[in-house]
Amino acid sequence: MKWTTLLTEEWMPCYIGLTAWALITLVAFFTPISVLKGVGLTPPSWYTLRDLVAWLLAPISVVEVLCVGGFIVGSLTLARHVAAKVQAEDGEYNTLRTYSFGLVVVFTVATCSAILGAWTGFDSVWPESTVWSLLCGIVIANLWGDRLPPFLKLVSLKAEFFIKCGLVLMAVNFQSLLRLGLPGIVVSWPVTLVVLSTTWFVSTLPFFRPVGPPLSMCMSCGVAVCGNSACIAVAPVVKASKSDMTLIISILTLGSIPMMIILPRFCKLVHMSEQVAGAWFGGSLDVTWAVFAASRSISVECLQVASLVKMIQNSLIGFITTSVFVFWVWTGRDGKPNGTDATEEDPLIRHRVKISITQLLQKLWVGFPKFLFGFLIISLLVSYVEPPVLMYHKDLVFWARNSVKQMCTWFFLCAFVAIGLSCEKSKMISQLESGRLLLLYLIGSTIDYLLTFVVAYLMFSPQTLSPDFNL
Repeated sequence: MKWTTLLTEEWMPCYIGLTAWALITLVAFFTPISVLKGVGLTPPSWYTLRDLVAWLLAPISVVEVLCVGGFIVGSLTLARHVAAKVQAEDGEYNTLRTYSFGLVVVFTVATCSAILGAWTGFDSVWPESTVWSLLCGIVIANLWGDRLPPFLKLVSLKAEFFIKCGLVLMAVNFQSLLRLGLPGIVVSWPVTLVVLSTTWFVSTLPFFRPVGPPLSMCMSCGVAVCGNSACIAVAPVVKASKSDMTLIISILTLGSIPMMIILPRFCKLVHMSEQVAGAWFGGSLDVTWAVFAASRSISVECLQVASLVKMIQNSLIGFITTSVFVFWVWTGRDGKPNGTDATEEDPLIRHRVKISITQLLQKLWVGFPKFLFGFLIISLLVSYVEPPVLMYHKDLVFWARNSVKQMCTWFFLCAFVAIGLSCEKSKMISQLESGRLLLLYLIGSTIDYLLTFVVAYLMFSPQTLSPDFNL
């Protein structure tokens, strides 16, 4: 393997995420905590127009936004420049200025979305900032129609790249996963695998075959594992198109909005325990912000359980991605157009047993999403390097962790703006008019909600939990 392969675009999210984590950590340890307490990377909650104007006019707010925007625009532009040079893509290199300008516009829209999402006027009913960024992108795309400016078209194609950068920063604290013990693992892992297998089986029925294997697998993983993150991770493996990915992410995102409002109200109506509600939300809601919004409206303990269950579920991304790729290769779909079913006459099927371990490992390496290495490295740092430091610099570590999450949010905001830009109304209607994909989503989600509720009740009910259970 040539060292230049480490500078291709698929590796860039690792470098960008690790650089962001390193910079935030350095700022935390070389800046007085008295200064850091007034610094946040995302807009604070506001209620009145006076609160908003006060934040906008504060010099520190301008510095914060410029620093975050400068890093995102600068790092993504540099990544595109290096990747274009290494891969000798002259067309990519020639559009660098157009791409940079598009990033500035997208970040500006993301900033407006973050401000809208921070309003506390309607509390939990008000959409999160990621929803606003998606809606803003959709509105902009449909205002221009088919005449979307080149700088926005370029950025709209990079939604997957933005999300990968955010996923690298969405590190998992492995030590925290053990806090829920066996109940959390049972709700997160076995249920996820059952829902994934069942949804995929349903998609192979004759009625759903026109949907296509790539789209069906992405939807199955998105519904079962962790929503948009799983869809993004699996899409390159099954060779799903960008329009497929955009459609599924839009369905998963928009489908989570009513559920994050309905589920908490149902739990309060039936007086469900906080632990059961948290495990249910964390294991069944497709997107992380919906889990946070729904569980936050119940209680702090519900939020803690939901967050930990979702973290355990998110840790399956690497395993699921690798398993799907092995399945794709084993069934001969990796060499077929659109992932169609292979037949017994297919050479890949007839000689499938003769594929050597070396060839299989090579295929796995080529298809494996490289951003997971950055995700794993930061997770290890958060799990085993930060805890010793936490004993002596508690406030600094908490600020650094919170800032890393906020930087992750910024990448997701830019990603959802880009997704919205490629969600043209006419194209989405034509893709959805058969109703098969929506029906598959509804079936998978129904199985997910019901099965997760049953298992969460069995594992987290007061009768099951030990009396000394405490987070």
